[in-house]
Amino acid sequence: ALQQSKIDTFPNDDKLKGGDEISQALLDAIEDSRISVVIFSKKYANSWWCLDELVHILRCMEKKNQIVVPVFYHVNPSNVRKQQGSYADAFAKLEERFKDQIIHKWRAALKVAADLLGWDHIASNTGTDSELIEKIVNDILGKLNLNMSSSDHLKSLVGTHKSIEDVTSLSSDAPSVGIWGIGGLDSDQLPTSASASRKKYDVFISFRGEDTRKNFTSHLRKALVNEKLETYIDERLVRGDEISQSLLHAIEDSQISVIIFSENYASSSWCLDELLRILYCRETNKQIVLPVFYHVDPSDVRWQRGSYAVAFAKQEARFKDMIINKWRTALTTAANLSGWDASTTR
Repeated sequence: ALQQSKIDTFPNDDKLKGGDEISQALLDAIEDSRISVVIFSKKYANSWWCLDELVHILRCMEKKNQIVVPVFYHVNPSNVRKQQGSYADAFAKLEERFKDQIIHKWRAALKVAADLLGWDHIASNTGTDSELIEKIVNDILGKLNLNMSSSDHLKSLVGTHKSIEDVTSLSSDAPSVGIWGIGGLDSDQLPTSASASRKKYDVFISFRGEDTRKNFTSHLRKALVNEKLETYIDERLVRGDEISQSLLHAIEDSQISVIIFSENYASSSWCLDELLRILYCRETNKQIVLPVFYHVDPSDVRWQRGSYAVAFAKQEARFKDMIINKWRTALTTAANLSGWDASTTR
């Protein structure tokens, strides 16, 4: 709807995600936007990525006078403001992992954003998502000082059964409006695959996407599949802040886990949490674990040196000591297992 109204729109593209820090491309997109639309949903605060986005958006509001429009989608603004309800549940989990300084920054950002003038899906009595979208587009056009099209034209832009995610399906290279918070939308509000059955896997592959997805990991998977081995890799380019239940099941239902330790593996809290689950299954289910050291020295993994030291310096600034110690122990354990070192294999 925004794009059809000739507004350059930047939805938070899944392809920009995947690590534990907001990518520079995403930071640039936020800074280059005249307006940021923040969609607060029930599970928004479950995602530290969304919360970090919000902090940067509010920084741009303060320093660049960027306009910020909050949308409270099936969530009470007071729950966002005071971190109550589902937001209280989310912060209870975040506080177990992240340091107080980070938590306080996120709480302050939610309070500031919830006090801004925006749109409340429940209180607006719009009835349907399409009606709410129409009002939001109207509001954005006004804030951008653009002339409104006729009412009939606007209605043609917003289908009678369209929903919030239709707005996020648009893309642009030079955004005027950034749409943020999509990672926090509830899973039952987003399209899902039809697969429902659980399968028994021969091999589960744990890997850092940006390092090996398009080279070593893809070749390894192809070779395993060619040998008729049921192989699981996480195809998603975007990951949340907790390992999904389906991924936990995939790890538990695998006979073998192959861990591809690459240069940036320890930069991902998701990978480190995967590793914890894999080693738990090794201990409780006698799962076979095979480490592969891909362009990284096994001793760097074992003792968290080199790029692993750099990664942990950043992780320690965010996560609590208990989590950090678990990850360090897991890396040491895994690096001591019999596996493959790509640098010494001929």
